[in-house]
Amino acid sequence: MLFSQDDQLNKKRYQIIKIVGGGGLGIAYLAKDTKKNCLVVIKHLNKIQLQTIFKNRPDFDKFFDDELQQNFINEVVTLASFDHPNIVKTYPNVLEETGVQCMVMD
Repeated sequence: MLFSQDDQLNKKRYQIIKIVGGGGLGIAYLAKDTKKNCLVVIKHLNKIQLQTIFKNRPDFDKFFDDELQQNFINEVVTLASFDHPNIVKTYPNVLEETGVQCMVMD
């Protein structure tokens, strides 16, 4: 887990409330958007889990920083372009906290 309860991200705009889930590739947190005074979900790649999946890559750190995080950013941009009631709204801005890319969703 990268963030803990009450951590503040993006120049104190988002305050972490709690972790809400973690899967094979990512970790999601419930957070308060202090600017809009609403709840959002912040998600980032789970580096530890991905390291297990790609354990045979001696260049994993470079691969994570260069390729996996860029794919994550591309996913954020693609998801943000969708407007459908069955797809969660994703904001196009990607946060970078402690060297990890994060997406913000309703």
